[in-house]
Amino acid sequence: MRLTQQQGKRLCELVHLLRRDWDLPGIETAVREAAKDATAVDVCVAAIRAAGNSEAKTPGLIPRPGAHWSQTPKGEQRQHSTCAHGNRQRVCDECNAGLTTAPPDWRNRTEPEPTTTDENDEDEQP
Repeated sequence: MRLTQQQGKRLCELVHLLRRDWDLPGIETAVREAAKDATAVDVCVAAIRAAGNSEAKTPGLIPRPGAHWSQTPKGEQRQHSTCAHGNRQRVCDECNAGLTTAPPDWRNRTEPEPTTTDENDEDEQP
């Protein structure tokens, strides 16, 4: 059963009562996102568990994987995300071997990096 609009509204109000430091629009967005691929009961359980997590600073935690989804079908699905090598996909060295990290200053760049090709070099010559 999917979360209805009325159920979602009441759930958000309850979560807001539990966590006054979380804003209601943020809770609504998080619950809506979580409800896209989970049952109404699982969303309720996860949202209330997330609200009980004193380390959670924002309701954005609700739709993300974590302990608040444990013992739900969505939580089980996320816990068993393994790659072909039998490792957790995010941390598998073999799967991630070809990945490179971004340069340390990538956020400060406002212009694209210049590229030099043989064509560019020929155009500049007289």
